[in-house]
Amino acid sequence: MNNIKKIIAKYYGINVSDLSSSTRKKEVVLPRQLAIYIIRTKLNVPLKKIGDYFGSRDHTTVAHACSKVEKLIEDDWTVKQDIENILKMLEKQKN
Repeated sequence: MNNIKKIIAKYYGINVSDLSSSTRKKEVVLPRQLAIYIIRTKLNVPLKKIGDYFGSRDHTTVAHACSKVEKLIEDDWTVKQDIENILKMLEKQKN
């Protein structure tokens, strides 16, 4: 999960700590939601554990983030592209 946070923070030019902060700034909210979505879908981590990892967020907040990203993937080509790029970066880091 740490690697996902680091790569997303680097990709969007924000601090890793911003992803767990309580800020609702637009430039942080989407990266946070993408990190939550990727952790949930690729690592199959339980909602509560993800919520705790992202600054004691409720499991419903995690579920909302995942639903929102799923909708964005359908509606916004750039979000889909961002996720693909992030996943490629994660793969490269693995190897």
